[in-house]
Amino acid sequence: PSTSPSDVPSTTPSLAPSSEPSDHPSLNPSESPTISSMPTPDDPSAKPSAQPSSRPSRDCGPYVPERCGNGGFWSPYTCECLCVAPYCPNEITNGTCSSTTCPANYHETLFEGCTLDCPWFKLDSSCASASVVPEEATAIYSSKNDCCNGQFAGDVSGCMERPAGFSVLKYNARFTMSGIDCKTPSSDRAAAAGDIARAVISKVCSTVPGLNCGRNDKIKITKICGSNVDVEASASSSTRRRALQTSDDEVVEFTILLNAIAQEDLRQKDALLGQYFQGTNLNNLLIAIKNEILASSATRTVQTITTIYYEFLNSFISGLGLYYPAWGSKETCLNDGMQQEYMNNNPDAWLYTTLEACCDRYYSWATNECLKLHYEATMVSSSGAVPIIFDPTAELYYPDWLNTNTCVNDGNAPQYMKVNYETWMYVTLFDCCKTYYGWNDAFTPCLEAGGVNPPTKAPIEDSWYVDWANFKCVKSCEGPSPCGGFHKSWNILHLSKAVCCEEHLSWKDTCLLD
Repeated sequence: PSTSPSDVPSTTPSLAPSSEPSDHPSLNPSESPTISSMPTPDDPSAKPSAQPSSRPSRDCGPYVPERCGNGGFWSPYTCECLCVAPYCPNEITNGTCSSTTCPANYHETLFEGCTLDCPWFKLDSSCASASVVPEEATAIYSSKNDCCNGQFAGDVSGCMERPAGFSVLKYNARFTMSGIDCKTPSSDRAAAAGDIARAVISKVCSTVPGLNCGRNDKIKITKICGSNVDVEASASSSTRRRALQTSDDEVVEFTILLNAIAQEDLRQKDALLGQYFQGTNLNNLLIAIKNEILASSATRTVQTITTIYYEFLNSFISGLGLYYPAWGSKETCLNDGMQQEYMNNNPDAWLYTTLEACCDRYYSWATNECLKLHYEATMVSSSGAVPIIFDPTAELYYPDWLNTNTCVNDGNAPQYMKVNYETWMYVTLFDCCKTYYGWNDAFTPCLEAGGVNPPTKAPIEDSWYVDWANFKCVKSCEGPSPCGGFHKSWNILHLSKAVCCEEHLSWKDTCLLD
């Protein structure tokens, strides 16, 4: 420090501390130290996070193992080791991944429903995250950084930058099972769905040459006897069931789910299934499936099946990761794991667990188009059956000013109308014509163009509007009061005089009496 300090201190002292502080601090510290205006560490933050963690860590107590071992990792959310196959937690060794006697479906359900806390694992030349851990994975991690450090110690930065996708082939088809008994209780039908699932995955994986099913490959029964179900069976013969909804027919719909790192491998498997599911091969396979069901199932639902028919619907290849906006390539959301690194670094802001949520967030002006483009981008083959995207505006009427200059309901309304369809569109042709072509010279042609006979007078139902010259609500008709003449195109119409008065002349006590 200076041995001759200035008698006149600076009136504009530096706001930033020196980058080269003195090696000889003052021996006489200030007698008036500055009092901090910030809270002490024991106080809560004055600016708490606006988005608290959806999975806060817990106090797991003193029995936290130093390492889980065998490729597993510790979860501070559930206070347990999460283990990769074939291992599971061993109570004798403080919950580490050392037991191979695992509960049924432990690995299949361990990360079911995970969102931002799905496990990371080595995948090709990088690390990927998904709810399904590939069979070849030998270790799982809680973050991409941990995975890259564990699997690519010599190239951590490259691993972090390289995207990695894990894909699944969804092969959708249906059986028609003649003789199936759909009058049985729902519990019996659910059990039958599980028996069918196990029989199909067993026969398909063991019969189709070159398919090479892995532990994560499975089949999902989505409909039986007209009931929507969610019943899965994996190639390792485990089964899971969920709830039913009801109806009655002989159709059993299903999806075969095959996993692979490279999409080309899945395209080859799609071709194998398509080639095998025809002719003599298909007939033999269906007979084998029927015999397997009859031999293995004790349910009344399937014991009366006589013949099984097969119909292919469509197939898709998509990712197993979170959905992200695929800007620059396709105007939709994808989940192939190819998102940019900045999205991985801030997943709460960029990534979504469902296609619908992603489309709503990033393509809100064209949500249905986003959904359609996703299916078009991921479809491999189709028999003409494509997923039905519900469009609430498909049958609503809108003013087609650019083409027919009348009201139509062809499903091709401009996007700005579809986004705000409650404002722009109508259920009936009459209401649309009345709103947008309500003057005499246009109202009748609008109705006629839509195949509706025009009224003998316009409009054909009570419509009231404000006569602003006299500040009163009048009826849209010719004749004595309450008629005020046919309304003009700019008039706002109401179904009753009371509504008209309430909306526009509520300040006038005598409105209803005029």
